[in-house]
Amino acid sequence: MLWLAMVVVGLTGGLASGKTTVAKIFQSLGARIIDADKLARAVVQPGKPAWRDIVKEFGTQVLAEDHTVNRQALADIVFKSPKKLHVLQAIIHPRVAREQAKQVKSMRHEDPHAVIIYDAALLLEAGAHRRMDHIIVVTTDRATQ
Repeated sequence: MLWLAMVVVGLTGGLASGKTTVAKIFQSLGARIIDADKLARAVVQPGKPAWRDIVKEFGTQVLAEDHTVNRQALADIVFKSPKKLHVLQAIIHPRVAREQAKQVKSMRHEDPHAVIIYDAALLLEAGAHRRMDHIIVVTTDRATQ
């Protein structure tokens, strides 16, 4: 009998390239999925340290009425300034990495032979590729996107 160790695969690609479809295919085959976008949304929930750092750095104008981060308002600020984008990434990426590591540890405990797909559009930009055993890049032509 062949025993395989757990493997963590980074799944990345451009906007509307089919990453989610590919992740669902892997999930249907038994892989476990970690969605980086969901982790990023979770770490910036009101009151959390990343949320406090974002408000401190960018002001309350990036908050919606319910005090959640207004992603569009924040994007309007950071995508005009590489420096501000870097600041935001320095706030969010390390926290997402910690959450991803916690989930991998939990999944390893549940199933030491798991295949874990880490669905992350910014896999390379966040440096998360260094934590992966393998990387899959999903691509498509512009017309399909």
